[in-house]
Amino acid sequence: MSRPTLESLPLDVSYNILSYLYAGTRNSSHPYLALSAVCKNLNGLVETYSSHILTTRLVNTSGPVPIARPTARQRLLRHVWCHCEFCGKKTTRRATMANLLACCKVCDKQEWDEKITMTDAMKRYHLKKQDLFASRIRTGQYYGVNGMTTLFLEPEVRELATRIHVGVGNDIEPFLADRISKSLERKAARERTRLAKRNHLHRALIANGLTQPPTLINNLVHFLEPGRDRRPAMPVLEIVRMKLLQQRLQTEVGH
Repeated sequence: MSRPTLESLPLDVSYNILSYLYAGTRNSSHPYLALSAVCKNLNGLVETYSSHILTTRLVNTSGPVPIARPTARQRLLRHVWCHCEFCGKKTTRRATMANLLACCKVCDKQEWDEKITMTDAMKRYHLKKQDLFASRIRTGQYYGVNGMTTLFLEPEVRELATRIHVGVGNDIEPFLADRISKSLERKAARERTRLAKRNHLHRALIANGLTQPPTLINNLVHFLEPGRDRRPAMPVLEIVRMKLLQQRLQTEVGH
């Protein structure tokens, strides 16, 4: 008995195989073009399948099939490249999680509704960038107002975090809750330290005869912490000297 080939398979099985190659790559390197160049039988198979899908899609979305000189596979690939894969609407947009797939914004949100940015994935699940990119989870990219944004599917990120932090089969919720609790404690401690520095500064200003409105004191508090421009934190006494010098200069100018 001879081995079965692609040409000898039943038509429904061949169509099922071709359906997996439907939206795979760009038009210039699509598998349909390669298959149609193998032999006449495969060329006919690709043409009949392309004509069937093309007719169905165009009747459902754009009216009757236009009579044109290009082959059915060429018209099909043109249709695939500029129409949404899920709803058939005309679009030039690519799917976020599959950049070679035409997909409108509504269908993109419906098909991949649990997307998460790389920044949120790192903060929410306490992962490093190398953890995300060293794994085999799916990624997507799109260009927004702030430049290129990298997206992941949150269930896959959650599974990766579970495997790294607590091990496969364990619940990651207690770990995340503990991390959130510690983060809130650190934030509260920083706020207490900031409030203590503010009160210290306020008392030092009053002790030197410098009565300042609360709004001006709040403007001076940021000098007590390092700045984003790598400015070092200023001691309280240094801020008091600065305000005394400023008051003296204002007095001299007034006279």
